[in-house]
Amino acid sequence: MRNVYRIAKTELRMLFCSPIMWVLLLIFVMQASGIFSGLCWRIAHNNEWGDGYFSPGSFGFIMGMWMSTCGSLHFYIPLLTMGLISRELSTGSIKLLYSSPISNAQIVLGKFFSTVMFAVILCVVLLLYVFVAGNIIEAFQWQATLVGLLGIFLLACTYISIGLFVSSLTSYQFVAALGTYLLLALLLAVGGWWQEYDVVRDITYWLSISGRAYTFVAGMICSEDLIYFPAVTVMFLLLTIIRLNSKRQTISALKVFSQYAGVVVGISAIAYFSSRPMLRGYYDATTRKDNTLTQQSQEVMKKLDGELKITGYANLFNTRYRDVAFPYFVQQNRETFRLFERFKPDMKLKMVYYYDSITVDDRVGAAYSFDEICRTMPDKTMRERAEAMAKRYRSPFRIFKSPEELKARGVDLRGERTTNWLLEWKDRKVWLRSYPGEVNHTLPLEREISAALKGLVTKLHKVAIATGHGMRQFSTTLPGSYHDIAIEKDKRNSLINQGFNPVEIDLNTRVADDVDVLIVADMQEPLTETEYASLKEYVDRGGNLIILGEQKRRAIMNPLLEDLLGMRLLDGILVQYRLPGLRPDVFISRARPVAASLSYLLDDLTLSMPSASGLEQTAERGFTYTPLFCSDTIVPELNDRQRENRSYAAWNEMESVDIDAGRLICNPAAGEVAKEYCTVAALSRKVGDKEQRIIVSGDADCLGNEEVTLMRGGNYFFGLAALHYLTNNEMPFDVRRPEAKDVRCHLTMKQYGWINRIFTKFLPLLLLGFAVTIWLRRRSH
Repeated sequence: MRNVYRIAKTELRMLFCSPIMWVLLLIFVMQASGIFSGLCWRIAHNNEWGDGYFSPGSFGFIMGMWMSTCGSLHFYIPLLTMGLISRELSTGSIKLLYSSPISNAQIVLGKFFSTVMFAVILCVVLLLYVFVAGNIIEAFQWQATLVGLLGIFLLACTYISIGLFVSSLTSYQFVAALGTYLLLALLLAVGGWWQEYDVVRDITYWLSISGRAYTFVAGMICSEDLIYFPAVTVMFLLLTIIRLNSKRQTISALKVFSQYAGVVVGISAIAYFSSRPMLRGYYDATTRKDNTLTQQSQEVMKKLDGELKITGYANLFNTRYRDVAFPYFVQQNRETFRLFERFKPDMKLKMVYYYDSITVDDRVGAAYSFDEICRTMPDKTMRERAEAMAKRYRSPFRIFKSPEELKARGVDLRGERTTNWLLEWKDRKVWLRSYPGEVNHTLPLEREISAALKGLVTKLHKVAIATGHGMRQFSTTLPGSYHDIAIEKDKRNSLINQGFNPVEIDLNTRVADDVDVLIVADMQEPLTETEYASLKEYVDRGGNLIILGEQKRRAIMNPLLEDLLGMRLLDGILVQYRLPGLRPDVFISRARPVAASLSYLLDDLTLSMPSASGLEQTAERGFTYTPLFCSDTIVPELNDRQRENRSYAAWNEMESVDIDAGRLICNPAAGEVAKEYCTVAALSRKVGDKEQRIIVSGDADCLGNEEVTLMRGGNYFFGLAALHYLTNNEMPFDVRRPEAKDVRCHLTMKQYGWINRIFTKFLPLLLLGFAVTIWLRRRSH
């Protein structure tokens, strides 16, 4: 160790006398100071003219610096390491080291540790920014921030070892720097090589340095990444030692190659075993455990004892096949379930690629796309079309299973022939889907995966809609039907993708006991005696219910509402001149504050309700009556410049809603009253040992396909919010995390001015002064 220390000390002295080290350090400080100053300006500006909250929090504040540092290290390190050994080779001074009683390992380690001191200096500089951030942000996340700094240090050490190895290969420093850049690019790209071979896939993916430090930057320590950096660092140090041995001694090329291969194979073995889910360890340093499953998801995972199989099926003819194309998606598939694999390391993950026809029962959009493929290749068989598509996507056709092969294996994909995952546990099966309707992220997230897994250990919540008498249905795609919110497989937030089982039922038979929520929407004809008796029996036994009425059919709906619930739809269509370009009879309702206490999904939600009726309670039926959505005259979505100097009152229009005939005016003589109107109400009561929950809406179009598509309010989420309340807040799956505490920052514009001057001017000048002083002292000696 004494020789290592002497070499490191000598190299460190040369490093501090090197102009390139000071230039690189100065550029690094200026870059980091510019980023830090910009972040501080955002905070100070928000404190002066905003609400004083910094939503990204302390972790988001410093993460921007860490990400930038990780992205720039590969520019600095090669220029610093290019002369470590190549300089000795070019000047011949390497022969003096060879002739001294110093081993090659001591030479390599001495030079390595001297350059590691530069990484230490970088980290010390970054700690200055962390110290300032920690003093201006409340509840600063010190642990997560320091974990990110650890990742930066490990990344720098790995880059140094790579640069040291390349420097031993040539006597030209420029070639060494260029070679280091190329080798780093190689390590970035190797993760995509040979992905079609199972074992090799895991090794090359592990060897890739791409994104490794970002796990640390995100505040997470994973044993796989913690092993990766030291392992790769040791690998290149050993390769450097072998290289110097081959130059110092006469060794056959075969022996040198076998030594290189032995090191690479040994590290690859470490790679393979450390990447096994059963051998991974984790530490989430964030205060909200952002890199870990929520507690609710963990509770579901605890119930999944025994084998859990997750098999992905990707159809070559699917619209968004490119998103899951073989072989690159195979590792991405594992990343999709990585958070869950942490708590169930023995789960079986697999991808099956196949080709088959797609019908509207599978996905409507994908079916149209498949029909287009058939039209463009009319004379080809399905296999020939599949071969052409595989060639287009550069995927080997041999990996795609034919429909006959799947059938022989007992796999039935009818209704799911796109890109989906089949979850199997014991004798239960649940489908998990992709969402091609979303542009940026088509894969399922924690909420959808947890909802599907919960469907394995408990029954899916059955949501039944009554049919007949012109009532709305799930199965049709008409503008007023409820297809999109219920069974549209392309949409992430449809009921079928959020842990519900939507079905259609006939009220001529008794409503089954396994129905969790019954929907009665827009009756156009009165129910028969049998149907009414079935509905009444369901309500009397405490069944949860949603009733949606329409103003033009209040004469049909009111007798039912008054008899069962003691409510009625008011006369007249609710109108309000609210937003420019919005018809007055498209009524906008806003959730009252009390709604958030029933379901967090109702918090500050708005609804667009064409031709809506107001609701009122007419009789006591033992229910607790709670208005959820009401008219809103404040119109908070308008800023001061958009707001007109007029009343934004809402009233029940009893006469004509023909806006072409002129502006509507509230006419008290016609029974029109301007006041606050309730449009959606919640009713609850105790029936036996359970709480019965019911929601009544004065409009049925608010959940229709057309209104959901127009997105004039939060209609798409209203269905989920209502069901969240009606299922006792069990589904949709709640993946919320605790409120962040580090969102309050104490920094004024005056203080920002001082920080800006210190870090962007004084600190670089100070480093420049050190560099000039050392240079002058060196010249004087």
